[in-house]
Amino acid sequence: MVLGDKDKIKFYSNRTDFKVTLMNESYSLEIENVVAKNCTENCTKNCTENCTENINETQRKIIELIKYNPNITPKIMMKEINLSRTAVTLNLKQLKDKKIIKRVGSDRKGYWKLLI
Repeated sequence: MVLGDKDKIKFYSNRTDFKVTLMNESYSLEIENVVAKNCTENCTKNCTENCTENINETQRKIIELIKYNPNITPKIMMKEINLSRTAVTLNLKQLKDKKIIKRVGSDRKGYWKLLI
């Protein structure tokens, strides 16, 4: 891994934390395989479109953020991924529709649960 490669290393800091994320190139393939398996198992006779779709790069980033911090808010996701609130909300809805994530509890005090 080359240290200057911005796609493989991400830095995050705020007043109390400093985080370095090293991307694992093979991990994204693992997520796709698990998602495909989960979708296939949960498909019904009427479900065809969701099972053939793969998750996009934004959804992959959202999954990583949720994995790191299940209490993360869409507002923080917006800053981390550098997207609008509408884009984050749309991708969260798509992930929920594909049964990849689930919101447990209220919007204010709840958390995200990965179903994969």
